[in-house]
Amino acid sequence: MHSLLRSALLLAPLALLAPASGQSTAPTPTAAEVAAAKKKEAEKKPAGDLITLNPFEVKSDADNSYGALNSNSITQFNTALNKVPVSADIFTEGFMRDISATSIEEMLNNYGAGAGTVMSNPESDALSQQPGDRLGNQTLGVRGLSGGAIHRDGFSATGAANNFGSTAVGVTSTFDVERAEVIRGPQGLLYGAGGAGGTVNTVSKRANFNRRYGEGKWRIDQYGSKQGQFDYNWGADNIAFRFSYLDDSQKYRRVFIGYETKGFYGQFAFKLTPLRTVLRVQGQRTVNERILNTNQENIAFTNTATDPRHNFGLAYMLRNGLAGAINPATGLPWPRGAIANGGLTFDNLNSWGGWGGTEYVNNKVFSVAAETVWTKWLSSQFNVLYNDYASDNAGGTAGLSAPLLNGNTLNEWANGRTYADTEQPTRRWAARGSSMLTNEFLKGRAQSQTLFGYDIEWADSGATSYGYYRADENFNVIYNPAIPSNLGRTPLPMLWWPVGSSPVKEPFVRGGWNSPRITIDGVNYVRMASNPRDPSWVRPNNPLGLAQLAGLPGVSGQNNDGHNWENRVAGYYASNNTSWFQDRFITLVGIRGNETFKRTPNITTTVVEPWAESTKSNRSYNLGVNVGVRDWLRAYYNLSSTYNTALVNANDPLGNAPRTSSGTGQEVGLKFNSRDGRISGSVQYYSTDSKDEMINAGTGVRDLVNPTGLNGAHNGPAGAKNQWINLDRTTRGLEVILTASPTRNWRLRLAATTSDGQNLTDKNYPLLWNDQFFVRNGAVTYQNGTPFMVPTDAAVITTRINALNAQVDPAAILAQGTSAPLTIAMMNDRAGPYWAQPADDNGRLQTSNLRRVLQFFVGPNGTALTGVTGLATSDIPYFWSDPNGTKGIGVVAKKGESTVGYSQYRFVLTNNYTFSGDHFLNGFGVGGTVAVGMKNRTFYYNTPGGGRERYGSPETFQTNLTVSYRHKIGKRFGFATQVNIENAFNQYSLGTLPNNGSGYTNPANLGVSFYGQPRLYVWTNTVTF
Repeated sequence: MHSLLRSALLLAPLALLAPASGQSTAPTPTAAEVAAAKKKEAEKKPAGDLITLNPFEVKSDADNSYGALNSNSITQFNTALNKVPVSADIFTEGFMRDISATSIEEMLNNYGAGAGTVMSNPESDALSQQPGDRLGNQTLGVRGLSGGAIHRDGFSATGAANNFGSTAVGVTSTFDVERAEVIRGPQGLLYGAGGAGGTVNTVSKRANFNRRYGEGKWRIDQYGSKQGQFDYNWGADNIAFRFSYLDDSQKYRRVFIGYETKGFYGQFAFKLTPLRTVLRVQGQRTVNERILNTNQENIAFTNTATDPRHNFGLAYMLRNGLAGAINPATGLPWPRGAIANGGLTFDNLNSWGGWGGTEYVNNKVFSVAAETVWTKWLSSQFNVLYNDYASDNAGGTAGLSAPLLNGNTLNEWANGRTYADTEQPTRRWAARGSSMLTNEFLKGRAQSQTLFGYDIEWADSGATSYGYYRADENFNVIYNPAIPSNLGRTPLPMLWWPVGSSPVKEPFVRGGWNSPRITIDGVNYVRMASNPRDPSWVRPNNPLGLAQLAGLPGVSGQNNDGHNWENRVAGYYASNNTSWFQDRFITLVGIRGNETFKRTPNITTTVVEPWAESTKSNRSYNLGVNVGVRDWLRAYYNLSSTYNTALVNANDPLGNAPRTSSGTGQEVGLKFNSRDGRISGSVQYYSTDSKDEMINAGTGVRDLVNPTGLNGAHNGPAGAKNQWINLDRTTRGLEVILTASPTRNWRLRLAATTSDGQNLTDKNYPLLWNDQFFVRNGAVTYQNGTPFMVPTDAAVITTRINALNAQVDPAAILAQGTSAPLTIAMMNDRAGPYWAQPADDNGRLQTSNLRRVLQFFVGPNGTALTGVTGLATSDIPYFWSDPNGTKGIGVVAKKGESTVGYSQYRFVLTNNYTFSGDHFLNGFGVGGTVAVGMKNRTFYYNTPGGGRERYGSPETFQTNLTVSYRHKIGKRFGFATQVNIENAFNQYSLGTLPNNGSGYTNPANLGVSFYGQPRLYVWTNTVTF
């Protein structure tokens, strides 16, 4: 309450401020003034210049305004925004400047109402979804439902397959964007494939004719971030170009985590007057390199006898004072002492892998647009786009480990990594052609715009897994016929480095596609595909010729050669926008038909058909009416639908293929626009149903249902498991969007929403057991029936078994001491060294001595593993009490449960006031934002006995402040300096989250999340010319 009062005292008095007389700094023009000026300028042009009648031209908004004037980038119709029966939330260039926005996603999360990133697995991924993290396989949500991909210029999405973000995964830079739009509701007619909640569209900076201006910008913050931007426009009567450059180094609160981006953007515009055509050619390239969060959910001490904190989460231990040297409950020392010698903090919790977790992204986008005015009544537009997005995710980090445990060969705290990376290019081609017919009828009482069009988008993608293999002095891979697995190659072993009490950023060479050859300890290694391809291995059930499917042992990984997941969407559309009786009412009607083709190679041994192909057709529509109530007030109604193509390789946890989703929505509302244009906005009520919506259930659900066991994970009809599910959902709510300039110096923006969604179907999966081993008469055997012997000497278990991390002939270990046959009784002995330690949630074998010997003891007798997956939990031979009462069923969603991942009530108010006049405050500006989220619906978790409860994160309240100064230098130059303070009152907290599978029953499975982030200072300096 005190914070609310302080914010009110800071922001409310701005309404009382009025400009003084004798102004020396030009005030900000209103939206209406800008529109009038543009109209007057257009009237000066020759009447025969039909290019000025171009209905496709995207009009720029007033530079300092928070309000948008036109809707043609949203609907393709040249109609005032308040006169279309579609609701949209617009973020203008002026607004993005005032809040110092660097990415579209960050802006939506912090300043959007009912729009933003939806966490797929809030419990286990909570500490992986903070500022700077890679938000992979996440979705953008609008109105509590899916928002689909981010579109570029109302046309095609750009970026990675199955992920939003074009600069990097989860990051779309604003350096080449002049506005962003959240178009609410199902909009399949306007945007093709998209989510039922709405669509996010970005509008590229445009080259403007007859204007010459530019700016340079420098931005820093308290964590050491540095960002430089340059933007320049040169325009004559018939030619113009726009160029933008970005040099960005983003750092965050947590050690090492951040990214560096270089960006280039250019657009050339040509006014081909004899052809009545405006041609725009644009290109963009961004290169992003980031250090990833190497989040470690728990730490293993072999078993609880080694240390009672075995398998406890690092964040949980920090949160509850368990990471130190002393057990706070007993006052006695922990057996393994303080975690990382007492150096573990929340600022380095996710940083122990250094740059072992790295991602590289190289994104290139090229497009051409031709807009032609053939006659006063016929215009056309043709667009083509090519997007080449390449990424390489270098991982393989083992995690922080205590001395001589979990494969750590060092007698000190260390971190380990294997050199492995996954390269995934995505290519897109898209084209769209449309024609606009403009005419009048009923003796001029009706003005009509009719649009006909066809568009097509083709995309392919495919991941390839890489590793490093031993090579000779000339860096030729060594193939040793004496090695029966992995094609005779010797992979680079796991490397360990000491960390002492703080993480190390650069322990070894970085790895990935920038390091095709490396040398470690004098030995050469070469990067190559882990699962090679060869034409001689091609068979009907092995269309890519993969070594793994050819039956060669010890080979695994993806190898799709980059371009084998294919998706093609083609559609036609027709729509009409008609103004009746001088805008007394306006109608919008349209229909779209689409055909979707998908093609994926089957790369598992469980399928027979070499390719999985599907073709589906669907239709979407939009019907709306907008009625003038007063000259400043209009009422509207809209009924619309959409479809969303299933993502590539987005199987469910059992390996079943996804289904195409669809959505239908209605909304009714009021739009208002004051006579002087200073106040505009809308109030709308909506109701939307989504069928088979693609939901990212999260890796936690995926691995709960289908854990990667000793025999791997179970593959289904469509191939490997994944974390996507289809679910029917519905949502309804009320929204208020307002932009205003109460005075010429004061601008504000308000967005408020309430949303209430529910699941319409249940979603359950059987829990699978994938750890089967050979058992005969209560004892484990090898595949040939020989008893499976394990060491019983305590010293041997401590020195050899606890550190086992690679296949070994058991004879060498058994010879060092006493041994005995491994029995089921030994697995059920909680005090013994071979206790099974089954996971509470699904009975799988966790990290333990038992798991190590079953996995790594391979000798002349073969292995004890059967290789069988997909068994029921009732087949588990050791004792599993099923403490959560699952009865072998994993509940993912229940009918009647509320949808999650959003605040039920969200309120965001932004104010900015610029002083002008003959006084010392002339040129200064003050402003701020108050953002409130109430009744947060975060996720559901299971409770003992088969129940389900909803977890809601604490209500959020954040105040951001802005102080700026702008000064004109001569006639051509200007200077501005601005300080943004995010979370000015430093309100944030830590919370303990239940596990979505087991609730609060097991402390080792509990998560910890930051609610809010510490106060952040950002300083931006801008020079305009």
